[in-house]
Amino acid sequence: MLGFVLRLLYNLILLPLAWILFLLRRLILLRKPRVVELSLKSLPELSPSSLPFGERLMLDDLANQMTVAAQSKKITGLLVHIDGVDGSLAEMADLTAQIAKFREAGKPVFVHMENADNESYLVGSVASRLSVSHGGPVLVHSLGSEARYFGNALEKIGVQMQVVRRRDHKTAMEPFQRTEPSAEQIETVNRLMSSVQKTVVEVVAAGRGRSKEEIQALLDSGPFTLNQALAEKVIDAVETKEAASMALLDVCEPQSAPTGIVDEQKRSDVPSQESTTEKQKPDETRAMDGPARGVVAPPAPKPLLPLLAAPLWTPRMAPLFSPPTVAIVPVAGLILDQPPSGFRPGKAAVASLLVERLQALAQMRSVKTILLMIDSRGGSVSGSERLWTAITEVMRDKPVVAWLRSFAASGGYYVASAAEHIVASPFTLTGSIGVIAGRPNLVHLAERLGVTSHYYGNTKAGLFTNTLRALSDTELEWLDREIDEAYERFKHVVALGRRMDITKVEEIAGGRVWTGVEAQEIGLVDTLGMFEAAYGIACQLGGIRDPQKATLAWAGPTGSLLERFLAMRGAREALGVIPSVLLEPITTYTLFSESPIAYLYPN
Repeated sequence: MLGFVLRLLYNLILLPLAWILFLLRRLILLRKPRVVELSLKSLPELSPSSLPFGERLMLDDLANQMTVAAQSKKITGLLVHIDGVDGSLAEMADLTAQIAKFREAGKPVFVHMENADNESYLVGSVASRLSVSHGGPVLVHSLGSEARYFGNALEKIGVQMQVVRRRDHKTAMEPFQRTEPSAEQIETVNRLMSSVQKTVVEVVAAGRGRSKEEIQALLDSGPFTLNQALAEKVIDAVETKEAASMALLDVCEPQSAPTGIVDEQKRSDVPSQESTTEKQKPDETRAMDGPARGVVAPPAPKPLLPLLAAPLWTPRMAPLFSPPTVAIVPVAGLILDQPPSGFRPGKAAVASLLVERLQALAQMRSVKTILLMIDSRGGSVSGSERLWTAITEVMRDKPVVAWLRSFAASGGYYVASAAEHIVASPFTLTGSIGVIAGRPNLVHLAERLGVTSHYYGNTKAGLFTNTLRALSDTELEWLDREIDEAYERFKHVVALGRRMDITKVEEIAGGRVWTGVEAQEIGLVDTLGMFEAAYGIACQLGGIRDPQKATLAWAGPTGSLLERFLAMRGAREALGVIPSVLLEPITTYTLFSESPIAYLYPN
C-alpha cells in the first residue's frame, strides 16, 4: 500500500517537475546535435553504487543510454576515452558490444587510449578511428601466459601436497606438486589459448576492416613501438585526447571545431591516417616528438557532453502497481558454504547467504525471473550443492537464467547447470567438471622447526585437516571414495540440467575446461552473448513483453557502510593493493578449512 501511495505522489507531483527539468536540460544541452564522450577509468559494474558519492559506472545504465544515443538524431558521434581500465577479455567484450552500437548506427566512434594492451585494444578495435597517447609502446600481441611451479621449493622447506582428483584434467593443485605442467595441462591451456585467440582475431578483423590473416600476422609480430603501430596500421594516430576530440568535432560538427583545425576539404567520414599523422609529421620518426619550436598550439576544443549526462530518456509515469522485476543474484568469487569466522570476504559467494536471498525472491510476486551473474572458478562441494538445490527449487515458481562472465568453472558451472538457460561470453572459461581434494603435509617442516602436537580424544577422525601429519592409507581410501561420489554427483546434475546422456557428459568432463565458444558447441552453453542478451532472455522467459518497462534489481549482498566505502575505487587506490593480494589466499584457505574436497579450477 505504501508503495502505491508513493508512486501515485510521484506521478502527481514529481513527474511534472521532472518533465520541466528534462525539457530545460534538453533545450540547453541538446539545442543542436552534439558529440558525446564516454570516459572509462573502470569497468561498468552491475551492482548498486557504493555510496551516494561513490564513483561507479552501471552496466545497465550504460547499455540503455548507448541504445538510445545511437538511435538519436541529436547525437552525432562518440568519443571513448580509456584510461586505466583493467578487466578480463570477457568483461571487455561486454563493453565492446555497447560501443559497437554507435558504429552499427552509422555514426563515427573515436576511441582514444592512454595505454594500449590486448584488453583495451579489443574495445578500441570497433572504433572508426583508434588513437593512442604519446609516451608508451602499443602492447598488443598474440596471447601468452606463464605458470609458476613450486614443487621443488615446497620440498626444500619440508612441505608435501597430498592430492586426490577426478580426472586427469583437474589440475588445480599441480603448481604445488610439480616442477612442470602435465601433458593434460599443456593440452588444455594450448587449446584454450587457441580458441580465445581465434575469437580475438575475428572481433578485431571485423572492427578494423581487415582480413583475419592480416590481424593474426600483426598480433604475432607484436608488441609495437608507436611508429611501428602507425606504419602497420595497428592504430590510426598518436595524439592527445584533446586532439582526438578535435578530430571528431571536425567530422561531426565542422562549424564548432577551433579555427585552423578543420581541414579545407569537407570530410564526411573518418579522417585517414595520412590526414592526421603524415600531414603534421612528414617524417615518420617524429611520431613521438612534441610541437616544433615557435608553433602556437591550437585552441582547446569545447568540452564534449558526457554520454550519461545527455538528456535522452523522457521521464515516465511510475506504474501504480509493482512493475515486473528481473532480480540479479551474483555468484562471484570462491563458493563457500558459510561465511568465514571473523572475516567477511569481499568477493566470495557464501551459499548460506545466497540461498536465503533466492528463497526470498521466489516468494516475491513482482520478481518474474532471476538472472544469476556467475563469475566463479568454483569452491566447496557442499556450498555448490546448496546453491544448485536452491535454484532448482526456485525454478518451480519462476525461471532462472545463468549469465557466465569471466569464469564459470567447476563449482561455478555446477551452479549454472541448474538454470533453465545459460548465456556466456565467447571468452568465458567454463566446464572443469571434476573434483579435487588436497591438503599440505607439513610433517617435515614441523620437524625442522621443532613443532610438535598432541591429540586429545578417542578417535583420530577429527585430525583429518591436521596438516602436521600425513594422511594414512585408510584416510586416503576414504577420500578416494568420497571424491568418486562427488564426481558422479557432478556428472549427474550436469546431465539433468543440460538434458544430456551421462556418457556424453563423461566425454566432456574429466576436469576439461572450455571457452564459451567451445562450450556452446558441446552443449554446456545455450547462447553466446553479453549482458543485454542475458537480460533479454530472462525477460522473455519471465513473460515480460517490454524489457524497457521492467525493473532490474540487484539482489546481491551490499555489505556494511564501511565495506561499501572500501569497495570504492578511490578508497582502493588509497589503501593500496592489500585487499586484492590477501583476499584470494584467505578465502582459499577458508575453503579447504571447511573441507578438503572442492569443485575448483585454478586461478
